[in-house]
Amino acid sequence: MKEIGRLRIAVTTVTGTAAPETYAEALSALAADAVIPGPLGARFAPAVRLRNILVHGYLDIDHGRLFDELGWIESTEEFAAAIEHWLEQNADH
Repeated sequence: MKEIGRLRIAVTTVTGTAAPETYAEALSALAADAVIPGPLGARFAPAVRLRNILVHGYLDIDHGRLFDELGWIESTEEFAAAIEHWLEQNADH
């Protein structure tokens, strides 16, 4: 998640848009700026939720639920490809 936040800050320098305050906002902004497709951003939303649960200890860990929350992992290659494509398109900035 930190990398998503850092990526968004880097994109901000190219697009001139506002820096996000949360990881969820960073993910939404990446989709809004067409860095990643909107549906891909939506598939990664559970990753933000899972990160908050694990890092902040909001809930007792239910290993079955944890497994259910990992569906977004299947989209990591698509996410990386979208970022790579955006970087190639904006290399001169």
